[in-house]
Amino acid sequence: MTDRSPEKHSPVVVRSFQNRDELWSHTVGMIDRGLPELLVSGLDQARGRAILMNAAHDVLDRAGVVDGDLSTRIADRNVMFRSLPVERAGLYALEAANRDPQQFHALQVVWPDEEGLFPWSSGCDPEVVRSQSLFVDLEPPSEAYSPRMS
Repeated sequence: MTDRSPEKHSPVVVRSFQNRDELWSHTVGMIDRGLPELLVSGLDQARGRAILMNAAHDVLDRAGVVDGDLSTRIADRNVMFRSLPVERAGLYALEAANRDPQQFHALQVVWPDEEGLFPWSSGCDPEVVRSQSLFVDLEPPSEAYSPRMS
């Protein structure tokens, strides 16, 4: 997966990590703007950083996103924002928010495989599923939900 646009100058901070075979990147400071912090997993540091910079700009442009929203503006394929519960976020939540856990709110940027299948879809590449289930049990959005597109 590649980012859709070149990196822009941004006040948003993105940190990337690798722990054994786990890769993840997250924003720091979105919560200070009243917006959720963002996290992506399963991408190398350069791609993770680029995707999150684009995602942060998308969220800022849209004045926020909610669980299940889709974006066509972040990468070369649709991505979906999924809620990241504080109890699953662990140390990420402490570093990203640096505040009371009750004030923490985050979304995971979930990306599909080469065929456009999200991790909860039947037939999705097992490596895509494994690499993104680091923080969230990736379940499909409820059937009643109608995602907002960017």
